[in-house]
Amino acid sequence: MKLGSLDRPISIRHVIDSRIRKDSVRTAIEVYLEKTGVLLSRPSPAEWFIWIHGSSTVAEPPSRFAARCSDPPPSNAPDDGYQPWNWYICALIKERRGEKWQAEGYSFVHDKELLP
Repeated sequence: MKLGSLDRPISIRHVIDSRIRKDSVRTAIEVYLEKTGVLLSRPSPAEWFIWIHGSSTVAEPPSRFAARCSDPPPSNAPDDGYQPWNWYICALIKERRGEKWQAEGYSFVHDKELLP
């Protein structure tokens, strides 16, 4: 996932930095998105991954999706509402590189903003 440059106000990295003050949460989100990556069409837990446009097949993926910014937490993990899994990245798929797809983030929102 491409997050852009911190010094560009329109980049998602800049948005993440401005919305999340806690270093550990911000770093966990950035590492997850850039290094671990998002599992396209993740079947569970519910609403962990959402196709925004198009079909939901991985062979011919649509171009836009929203995904939480971490893997699901352990069931006993504390949740104050501002953990990495409480945030969604909205991204546009740009290109395929081998077995992986390259995406670029275009929006970063708290789950309260995205879910009903």
